[in-house]
Amino acid sequence: MLYAVCAVAGVCAGAAGLALEPFLLRIRDSRNRSDEEDSPEPAGSSGPTQIERRLPAEQLVLPLLLGGVFALLASRYGWTGRREELILACLYAAILFLIAVIDFHTRLVLNVLSYPAAAIGLAGSALWAGIGFPSALLGAVSALALFFVIEIVGRGAMGRGDTKLAGVIGAMRGFPAVWQALVAGIVVGGIFAAGLLVTGRSRRSYFAYGPSLAIGAVISMLLTTK
Repeated sequence: MLYAVCAVAGVCAGAAGLALEPFLLRIRDSRNRSDEEDSPEPAGSSGPTQIERRLPAEQLVLPLLLGGVFALLASRYGWTGRREELILACLYAAILFLIAVIDFHTRLVLNVLSYPAAAIGLAGSALWAGIGFPSALLGAVSALALFFVIEIVGRGAMGRGDTKLAGVIGAMRGFPAVWQALVAGIVVGGIFAAGLLVTGRSRRSYFAYGPSLAIGAVISMLLTTK
């Protein structure tokens, strides 16, 4: 019963996230925050805030995927004695889903999502046994520092939005679990990038790193319950 309830909740959260996407992008456009971009838009781009690339099937498939993630989290955390962790894990997964979808469509990690998400991660750490606020703060700061270095050294391969997302994941997972999440995200990103290269596409033109980092964070929550 718990798995079914969580799966339905995940589908609803996914559908709500897709519906929120245009609204959040309009907020971003009104503020014009250039530091949200993962990397500079390539020549000939139609603009980062357009979402015409969304396929009709995404309206069904993406919410179903989030429903599946919620069900997996329910199987990992259960309910008796772990309800706070399960609720937080599902909340984090829903936030990361929305961040990842928008980044996939636009190559933007929006401040209107990343800043509140970091605050939620830090606040939620007090309710997650085995993490706690000091661990969450250390996870956020260390992830920010690492990805800031990567951002500078990579010269545009990874942008400020990715750095902020790494900090969000650090707040959600705490230290040292953040490294498990980020390594998993980097591996997933490498697989995606290799797939694009095999198909002859340009990584710089088509690849957004946010979804990979989000997937890595979910993998971490499924592998490690604290």
